[in-house]
Amino acid sequence: KPLTLRFDVSTTPTFVKEVRVKVPMEYSYEQTEETAGSKITKVLKAVRRVTKFHYDVELEWSLSIYSGTSVDERTVLMSNKSSSVIVKQAKESSRLRISPRSYELPLTWLLKQVNLDDMASQFKVDTSRESTKTPRRNDDVDMAIDFSRRLSSWIGQIQ
Repeated sequence: KPLTLRFDVSTTPTFVKEVRVKVPMEYSYEQTEETAGSKITKVLKAVRRVTKFHYDVELEWSLSIYSGTSVDERTVLMSNKSSSVIVKQAKESSRLRISPRSYELPLTWLLKQVNLDDMASQFKVDTSRESTKTPRRNDDVDMAIDFSRRLSSWIGQIQ
């Protein structure tokens, strides 16, 4: 039966509060006043009023494995749930939400390369096949490279 590794992930943002803050700007102005023979210089700093929106974003993920097409009977290997406060200057929160997504990696080819008695690799190039041209140009190495590419792509998707 085929064996598949599955990574599930989702995020849920919850609006917490809205806060108006003053943000100092790089600019400052000097204002000089003369009164009764004395000079008073005031330095005025420019500030910008900004509204900040605080969200509590909950991230939930799990790594599981299942056999055949029995996704509902999968075994969870690892899982985690965490949350962080994210502060934005826009009230729109759709970019904080990740709809539940699943990323799957078939492990069947890899597991066929393992000798279960001594847990050692049994990968070899079948030189008796007519399709084997060189140690690199053959079906066995092509399948290993294909698995490596799928693994790299799967890792890139879940990062």
